[in-house]
This record gives sequence, C-alpha cells and structure tokens, in this order.
Amino acid sequence: ILAICGIDLASRGRLRHDTMVVTVMTNLGFRIAMRERGIHVVDTAVGEGIAALQAAGVWERTVLLVVSDHGEAFYEHGVPTHGTMLLEEQIRTAAFLRLPGAPPRVMTEPVSVLDLVPAVTEHLGFAPHGNFQGRADILAPDYSAQGRPLLFTIQGITQEDAVLRDDWKLL
Repeated sequence: ILAICGIDLASRGRLRHDTMVVTVMTNLGFRIAMRERGIHVVDTAVGEGIAALQAAGVWERTVLLVVSDHGEAFYEHGVPTHGTMLLEEQIRTAAFLRLPGAPPRVMTEPVSVLDLVPAVTEHLGFAPHGNFQGRADILAPDYSAQGRPLLFTIQGITQEDAVLRDDWKLL
C-alpha cells in the first residue's frame, strides 16, 4: 500500500522533497522503488519511527497507517498458525490509522484493507486513482457496512474464498 501511494504521488509531483516513509517491515523491491523516487524509507519499530518523525518536526503533518495482513490462530480451534481456515481469528486484522487533525475514534463497522488507501487519499484531498478497488467513505462519520459484501480469501495451507454481508458469512 505504501509503495503504491508513494510511487503514484511521486509520479504526479505531489510529494515534498522531505517526504519520509516509516515502515515496520519492508522488502528490497519496496526500498528500491522508494529510493528511485527520492523517498527516504526508515525500517524500524513503530515507536522509534514516531520518535524520528517528531524529532524531524514533521509528526503533525504525518499520516501513520499500521495494518496487519492476516490474523493468527494461536491454537484456537486446535490450529497453531494462519492460512488454514476462514475463521474469525485468522481473517480479522488490526489496523491503526492516525490522520493529522482528525479526532481519535474506534471503527466498529467492517472494512477492507483495500479501503485504506482510497480513504486516506480522499482525506488528504487527492483525486482517486483509477486502480483503487476499495471505498473511500469509510472515514465518514455515518459510514455503514450494512448491505456491503466484503470478500476475503485465504491463500496459505488451504485456498478458500468467502463473503461477509451484514450478519452472514458465506464460505
């Protein structure tokens, strides 16, 4: 997600020369793509990253997004890991989003990780990219997932797909 946003914004000349991307986990391709566009990447722990942003004087204008890519079983239902079944503990993920100037709140409605980039992009006042697949309205105070189908997949030890809509999950 960070790479797509960074590359897109850099290609449209929308990033400042002092843009910094702070991430907990990166891979070589991500680092190369960011470096080629003049974006500094710091691969560190979240707390250290926040401290670095504060020390650099840019925290107040920083968007911070921390998201996991999957849940974990931890021996619930007798399973030690993830990628095994479409159970709640494996398909639900945690996300933390800090937007400059936005008050804190807890989201209780279901959203997709695909919604995060369109939502942040809209919040920052940028036009949506044509390849965005998620919804931008998840940050609206009146957002509701009522009637919205959310698709999810597991591609690990097993390969399964499912859809969640309101109180129903179709496996």
